[in-house]
Amino acid sequence: MTRHFDAVVIGAGPAGLTAARVIAAAGLSCLAIDKMGPGGQLMNMGDVHDCPGLDPGITGPDLLSRLLDEAMAAGVELAVDEVMGISGGAPFRLTATDTPLTATAVVIATGLGRGTTIVADEELYEGIGVSHCATCDGPLFKDKRVVVDGGDDWAVQDAIELARIAAHVTIVTEHGLRAKPARVAAFAALPNAALLDGRIVGLGGEPALSKVVVETGTAQTVLAASGLFVCDRRRPATGCLVGMPVLAAGGHVETDPGCGTTRMGLFACGDARWGASHRLTEAIADGEKAGHNAARWVRSKAAGI
Repeated sequence: MTRHFDAVVIGAGPAGLTAARVIAAAGLSCLAIDKMGPGGQLMNMGDVHDCPGLDPGITGPDLLSRLLDEAMAAGVELAVDEVMGISGGAPFRLTATDTPLTATAVVIATGLGRGTTIVADEELYEGIGVSHCATCDGPLFKDKRVVVDGGDDWAVQDAIELARIAAHVTIVTEHGLRAKPARVAAFAALPNAALLDGRIVGLGGEPALSKVVVETGTAQTVLAASGLFVCDRRRPATGCLVGMPVLAAGGHVETDPGCGTTRMGLFACGDARWGASHRLTEAIADGEKAGHNAARWVRSKAAGI
């Protein structure tokens, strides 16, 4: 049987939970749905850094617990399910695995999918050397050599955390380190870490990963590595929007922060949105704005405007 909500928020990470809490606090029915359950990237985050307004030393799971409690107290309903498609508008029809849904407003807060090296053999080493979560899998590589693919804030922070466990960490990136200066300085000060300018072109080892091949200009460098943590080339997880005229290059939802897209009643926030900063505090602020705009849209439809 189809269920109707004033608003459905797809994605229950920091942006999604914030948007859902704002909508429910406005007295509207709101479902926050996530195929992996609440949390998003917060589940795999250690200490939260460089986030003004948050308690020093707070961890990702700590922050998740706070956001989740606030959303549920406001009246948000939570569901673990996958939205595979969206059609129509006011109300939207959402095709989900368990229950068909309709909603007057939809907020896309699906975040980013996992990164990729775009090397053909990457899938062969998934789970036997290739990882996408330093917090989850880092302990498996205690006293071993590992590589981090990528140079943004997430990659550099992963490298810093891995350096506490691994014998040595090498960041491989073609575009230099694009993290905050304090984080780059912390990485540069590590005695067991290095930066290599290049791109990964091959993986090897039997039966598990033991080497990473890096193209550096016109030459190749072979790094001994038991683990490869892939942070680069992450794209928004917006597969449910395929076929709708709201996707920009790279799969982002083309919209201003938290505002309506080219299809009225559809909103976006957090890392799924075009132009997102990929900063935690900005994602939460984005969710706040999307929630207010979605609630305003629902009330306008109820008033026949």
